[in-house]
Amino acid sequence: QDDEAEYVSPYENPLLWTGHSTLIDEIVDDLGGGDSMVGATVVASVGGGGLLCGILEGLDRHSLSNTTVIAAETTGAASFGTAF
Repeated sequence: QDDEAEYVSPYENPLLWTGHSTLIDEIVDDLGGGDSMVGATVVASVGGGGLLCGILEGLDRHSLSNTTVIAAETTGAASFGTAF
């Protein structure tokens, strides 16, 4: 055990969510703006929920909170569903 080591959660950190949220920035940019995503659906694999939190943050930043998000949990990484 290293007394100076710190555990950094891969999904329970708002800084990581903000990093993941840039995925939505890139999609919006590639599609030519937020208007092109009206009625869109985002599908994401979910383990711990960090990527999902980032996606939701990015959608909110672009005023796309009405976008459908499908979170598909991977077999063997059911921590998100277990958290409910």
